[in-house]
Amino acid sequence: MTTIHDHSLPPLEPDLVGWEPVVGAIRKQIAQRREELNMQQSVLDFTAARADRDAGMSRAHDAAARRDEDWPDAAYGFLVRYARTHEQFISEELTAMADRMGYSSPADPRAWGAIFQRAARNNIIQRIGYGVSQRRHLSPTPLWRSLVFGGSAA
Repeated sequence: MTTIHDHSLPPLEPDLVGWEPVVGAIRKQIAQRREELNMQQSVLDFTAARADRDAGMSRAHDAAARRDEDWPDAAYGFLVRYARTHEQFISEELTAMADRMGYSSPADPRAWGAIFQRAARNNIIQRIGYGVSQRRHLSPTPLWRSLVFGGSAA
């Protein structure tokens, strides 16, 4: 029995034995088509997911701005200052520090996403990989590198 991508092809029926070259060619075409389909499925289109992510960040950002019109600029300023003294970080390290220092928190922490994206667009930070989030049950979370790092805060 020939196995292709976990799909088994049955052996030839006894009355088709003379057709082995034809059946072999058909099986080869089936295998090639399955491979093409597998390759197409592995190339995912994230366009809709990115649009949904951006829309969610925008809604959370706008809600935070309605609650406190100064929050977006204050949060951005905090991120810039934090990046000057922290070479690499994940978002929850920054937001935990903001909370400890008494900065107002948005009702939805996803509002910070728009602040991080703004900082990335302005070449303040750059995503360089993934860190581990304790708050999100050890899920991967973006790891940011500061592009304005000037040394440790003492």
